[in-house]
Amino acid sequence: YPAVGSLRSLQEVTGTYVYRITCTQAGVTATATTSVDFTPQAPLLNFELATEHAAANEPFNLAWFANYGPCVASGGAAGDGWAGSSRAMSGGAALTVLAPGAYTYTLTCGAAPDVISKSVTVTIALPSVAFDPHVTTAITGQGFVLRWQSTIGPCTQTGDWAVANEF
Repeated sequence: YPAVGSLRSLQEVTGTYVYRITCTQAGVTATATTSVDFTPQAPLLNFELATEHAAANEPFNLAWFANYGPCVASGGAAGDGWAGSSRAMSGGAALTVLAPGAYTYTLTCGAAPDVISKSVTVTIALPSVAFDPHVTTAITGQGFVLRWQSTIGPCTQTGDWAVANEF
């Protein structure tokens, strides 16, 4: 009866490992030897702006995942709490920028020789607000939806709104 089998090998340390199998039957022996080089996993870093529209004075989110640590943050806007801080290998950060401009956020993860760095640029536009297309005539007693988009916030309703809110 032939012997067939398999065994998963997992090595935690980089190096060359030698595998040997010896089979015997009725005084007959057969041996096979092979070697496998285990190499370190290549550094990986996913880093992204996780907010659709960034606006001044409104939090935006950065998200990341790395397979090597530690991670160190650099760049960004003065006073936003990003630069110089040590970050977990995966996570997110809610940051707020007060002034319009382009801000580059960098995350560097790992230790030599396995270091990876990525950057995300967040653009805060000049202050503006505009209404989305909407009806210009409405029936009394029936409402309509009025939507707007702003590059700054929060926004406060004024004028003939039925209810005053801050957004």
